[in-house]
Amino acid sequence: MQINKMFKPALLSLFILSGFVHAQPAPGIAVLKATGTPELKKVQETQAGSIAEVKAAQDEFKQTFSQMNFTNFAESPVKGIYELHTGGNVIYFTPKSEDREGVIIFGEMWDSNGVSLTNESKLKAIKGEWKKLPVKSAISIGNKNAPSYYEITDPDCPYCHSYHGWIKDYSKTNPVQRNLIFMLNPGHPEAPAKIEHIICSKDKEQAINDMFEQKPVTLEKCPEAKGIIQQHQDIVKSLGVNGTPSFVFDVNEEPELIVGFNKNKVMEAIIQATEKVKASELTKPDATKKQ
Repeated sequence: MQINKMFKPALLSLFILSGFVHAQPAPGIAVLKATGTPELKKVQETQAGSIAEVKAAQDEFKQTFSQMNFTNFAESPVKGIYELHTGGNVIYFTPKSEDREGVIIFGEMWDSNGVSLTNESKLKAIKGEWKKLPVKSAISIGNKNAPSYYEITDPDCPYCHSYHGWIKDYSKTNPVQRNLIFMLNPGHPEAPAKIEHIICSKDKEQAINDMFEQKPVTLEKCPEAKGIIQQHQDIVKSLGVNGTPSFVFDVNEEPELIVGFNKNKVMEAIIQATEKVKASELTKPDATKKQ
């Protein structure tokens, strides 16, 4: 995976037990609400206390780190630690105590099953924000009726070259629609001109092949490229992606973010997407009549 050189925070991995993960409200709460029992009062008091604690922590964070813009301030899976989203990334905050001021923690939370709880929080944010993002600016190639997914990529990223060669061959027998979003990397000064060439070319699939296969061609230019490239950077920032290639599958239901070219993971996600497309085809009226 190619890492954006501008993203170099101090990382602190937090390993936590899976038992601390947020759970859905128990079905009994709905019954308590209807009956107005003392148990319900206790639940309501607990919820009110939790809301008050979150607000107090958020107010302290705003006062302590007044220059930082953020969204989605909430409890994390670990009691006493809060999470917030800033620049598409999840960071953590612990309020002040008797012996120290409040602190920010950079890194990921993992449960005992190896699941990144930080990534799950990112995916929830993606689901809520996706429709607001300018994803129509993505460069689409492939079969429009095939499973569709998004790639965050860079024409000068060697791992992206490896992925491109693999998917170009794989899609010959397993059609897909690729939607490319380009991420700028300061370490690749020649990439912006190549991205502009892809955006401005009439045959975008050929242009993508030429750039990712490093073929010598005359680069196209056009005035709209600058705006599209900026939209792509806005998407990348909102998603919190810092490496290429990265992939987003199933954007309309349960988004899945894959960071790095893990062939098995990408292939599995494509297979699952293909199965969903086939299942949806079977439920269409015309398909039902044919059966």
